[in-house]
Amino acid sequence: MNVFRWKLLKTNDFGRKLLKTNDFGRKLLKMNDFNRNLLKTNDFGRKLLKTNVFG
Repeated sequence: MNVFRWKLLKTNDFGRKLLKTNDFGRKLLKMNDFNRNLLKTNDFGRKLLKTNVFG
């Protein structure tokens, strides 16, 4: 029974590590959104440059 409980604790550690990696993945996704937004602002800047050329 104690051995079984110890194995459960180990799997809990594993689950905790999985949760940490999920947090990491979530942060990566957020960074991707941030990069996408940066790209959008770059497009906006390009449009501004075009208007300056035509302006």
